[in-house]
Amino acid sequence: MTVATHAARAAFDELAPRLAQVSERARKLLVQVGDLAYEVKLARRAPDTAYLPELFDSCGIGVEEMYPLLKELHDAQLIEVEGDYPFEDVHVPRSGNGSVPLADLAHYCDENKVSLRDVLVDLRSDLLK
Repeated sequence: MTVATHAARAAFDELAPRLAQVSERARKLLVQVGDLAYEVKLARRAPDTAYLPELFDSCGIGVEEMYPLLKELHDAQLIEVEGDYPFEDVHVPRSGNGSVPLADLAHYCDENKVSLRDVLVDLRSDLLK
């Protein structure tokens, strides 16, 4: 098992209980957060962060639909929302050991051509080989 695979499996194992607590729609939103936070970085973007205006633009759901999903993700400690409306940021938190599990999964999926959606929404740990 490679170091990247081990890190991805450990990240999934850490996130899985919390992912199971939230709705499928919230998990889909988390995929979008991961895509925005870990795509090619612009110099002005903070690490491990998706900007809420970008998130709104990219997922096609309204503000009134998004906030309950963000609350689900926040309550499950999968994200933190920082700042004031309309300039809020969705920050991906670090684990107790200092790693960022969502980052580890996003990077693994990108490098290995695995769908982050399949891993996070469908909880497919078998894809982390």
